[in-house]
Amino acid sequence: MALSFVVRSGPTRTYLAALSKQNIFLFELDYGDVTREPEFVHTRTYWLPQTPKFLQMSMHEDQLIDIIAVFHTEVICIGIEDARVREISVSELRSSNTNNKPNDPENMTWQTFTQLPWIPTLDPEFVSESFTIPPPYNLIINEDPSAMLNPIPVFETGNIDSLDSPNAPSLFFATFGSKSMIVDSKGRPFSTIVFQWTYPLIHVEFLKPSQTGGESYIVGFGKNMVEVRSFNTGRIVENVVRGVDVVYLGRGRNNRDVIWGCSFNKSS
Repeated sequence: MALSFVVRSGPTRTYLAALSKQNIFLFELDYGDVTREPEFVHTRTYWLPQTPKFLQMSMHEDQLIDIIAVFHTEVICIGIEDARVREISVSELRSSNTNNKPNDPENMTWQTFTQLPWIPTLDPEFVSESFTIPPPYNLIINEDPSAMLNPIPVFETGNIDSLDSPNAPSLFFATFGSKSMIVDSKGRPFSTIVFQWTYPLIHVEFLKPSQTGGESYIVGFGKNMVEVRSFNTGRIVENVVRGVDVVYLGRGRNNRDVIWGCSFNKSS
C-alpha cells in the first residue's frame, strides 16, 4: 500500500521511510554489525492528518534527525524520537513567487526540499547574515578598507566532507514553484541567491566539485526542461532539454562519471 518511499544512508546505517496514505513507516538497516545478517527492521510509525506530496529525511552521519513531509503549500519536520511536528517557513520563496505566473497552480506549491550532501562554496557576499561573522581585526588592520565589508562564513564551505563537522548545519535545496533557495532546517536562507528556473521543478540532482573549493552545480528536471545551474551564482550553465516532455528516470554511477537517464517523446 506504499505510495512512495525515500532512502538515506550513513556510514553504517540506512533508513527507509515509506508513505502509505496518512501513515509513515520507518525502517532501519544496520550493516555495521558483521555478526548479523543485514535486514530492514520496522522501528516506528507516524500518523499525519493528510497525505503529503512526498517525503525527505534529514541526516547527520549515521543519525537520522527528522523526517520531512512536503505538502502542496507547507513543509513540516517530524522528530524521530518524540514525533514533534515543526513547520518550516521560507517566506522569501513564497513572496517571490506571487508575481511569477500567478495563475499557474504548479507555480504556487512546494516542489523540492532536498538535503545537500555538502556545503557549497559561495562568495561571502552571498552568504546570509545568519551564517556569517565580521572579519577579525588582525586580518583587516593592514588590508584595504574594502576588506572590512567582506563577511566570513561561520563554518567551512566548499569542502566535500564539510558536513562531517558537528557544527555544520543541515542545508536543503528548497523550491517553491519555479524558484529555489538554499535554506537550513528552520527555513532560514543560507544564501541570498535565488535560483529562477524556466519551469517548476520536479526533481534535482547535485554535481560535487572535483576538488575542495571547486565549483558545484545543480541539475533541475521539470516536465519539459533539464537545466544545469551554478551553485555559486544561480545562473544557468547549460540548457540540456527545453520544450520537450521529460521524465526523470534515475541516476547511475560509473567510476567518477555521473549519468542521468531521461525519457522524452516515448523514447529514451
